[in-house]
Amino acid sequence: MVEIQKNKRKRVTLDDYDNKDFKKHFIFTKDVVIQLHKQLLEIDDSIRYDHVLMTLDYLRYYTTFEDRCRIFHICYKTYSTHVWRVLAANIKLKFIHFENRINFKVPDATSIQNNGHLTLSIDTTFCPMNVKDESFYSVKHSANGVKYEVGCNLIDGEIMWIHGPFKGRMADINIYRNNLKNVVINNGERFVADKAYQGEKEKLLTPHKEKIRFVNGKKENLMEPIKKLENSFIKRHRIIIENVFSVMKRFSFLKKEWLSSIDKHTQAFMFVVNLFNISVTLNRCPPNENDDAAESHEDENEVDPPPISNEEYKKLSFPNTKSFK
Repeated sequence: MVEIQKNKRKRVTLDDYDNKDFKKHFIFTKDVVIQLHKQLLEIDDSIRYDHVLMTLDYLRYYTTFEDRCRIFHICYKTYSTHVWRVLAANIKLKFIHFENRINFKVPDATSIQNNGHLTLSIDTTFCPMNVKDESFYSVKHSANGVKYEVGCNLIDGEIMWIHGPFKGRMADINIYRNNLKNVVINNGERFVADKAYQGEKEKLLTPHKEKIRFVNGKKENLMEPIKKLENSFIKRHRIIIENVFSVMKRFSFLKKEWLSSIDKHTQAFMFVVNLFNISVTLNRCPPNENDDAAESHEDENEVDPPPISNEEYKKLSFPNTKSFK
């Protein structure tokens, strides 16, 4: 009598992908996932590598559980259980280190203080949400959703501040005033932000507003040259938060309308934040290499503005939920 063996489902593993395909499919490298798995085991020792891959896959493409579970050869209920368990474990980890921002400070060339320095680039990101409450509606994005305030260091982009979620209609400056404004920071320290944060010049460095006039149908910028240079300085240091968002938004759940609860969205958001931070720390240059690394990424065709004396800068007048740190 022939014994019939049941076909066991083959688990998806890291070895099923080469390094190139893995990064293309999951955004981050295998080393990042291995490090994340080690962290998750400290919270829940039943989490396996394939559970982490399921979570990455779901958030990366964000279709349906029924659609994604086929790849892992399991039913959608088991698939969804693993995803939510991984996200619940990740949110319990400590991976936002606001106190470390000072280790990545850069000189604030626009400050009237001798010890002026910048530590974070801050901005909000909008995520569509399937809610009927009109208070979630964002005029700018023409959709209902939530906002998260994110702050990253100015050297390599490690995320060191998260505050949110907030309803989509809330202004960025009000989100800042709700919490981060009241956090004690060092003397001379400021954060870089965009024009939406204007009004808090003591703690925020924001761009000057342009003064435009039209002469004979041609557009002329009446901004003083020194303010143009300051705006260039601000843009160069603020752009890093936009680069962070561009990486995070490769996960489709941050661009598509979220169909589950707001709490689960926050868990998913923080999961991607942890992945991003692990990626940054694994690829971080030694301190003495930071300057060379930064210079190598600058546009070769860009001409640096001429230096400005401290005396000239001193004459300038500047325009006016839950946090993870």
